[in-house]
Amino acid sequence: MSQSSILRVDGWPKPCPRPRARVIAGHASVYPSGQDAGWRECISVEAKRNRPIKPLDCPLRVDIVFIFPRPKKHISTGNKGGLQRSAPLYWHTIGRGPYGSDRDNAEKTILDVLTQCGFWTDDGLVCCGQIVKRWADIGERPGCLVV
Repeated sequence: MSQSSILRVDGWPKPCPRPRARVIAGHASVYPSGQDAGWRECISVEAKRNRPIKPLDCPLRVDIVFIFPRPKKHISTGNKGGLQRSAPLYWHTIGRGPYGSDRDNAEKTILDVLTQCGFWTDDGLVCCGQIVKRWADIGERPGCLVV
């Protein structure tokens, strides 16, 4: 028997940032940068609203579609609106900058937050799934779909 949960998280998908390190009084410490705190909170709200009564503890498939907001340079300013001819139609392939995100780092944020919220006992249970990065259609809200 298999069951599915679908989460729709609105917000700007952010990758899991690299931890930062500092030395204080001769001792090194590592801390999270916090650059993705807003995105993590969006995921957390939806996860808590939709989590199972008992955390899942079995092999899991997790499919994620990341929907990134389009940069202004993608949008036509003409009377018809729509996309510029030079704008990519669908696939998001930027890995750096404010609109960028590596696929594996974007996935890590989702899996880590769902683990922290008690959706499952450990994200190591995730053994397969498809990850898609795409641009938002005109008028579509950025965010992600998690199945």
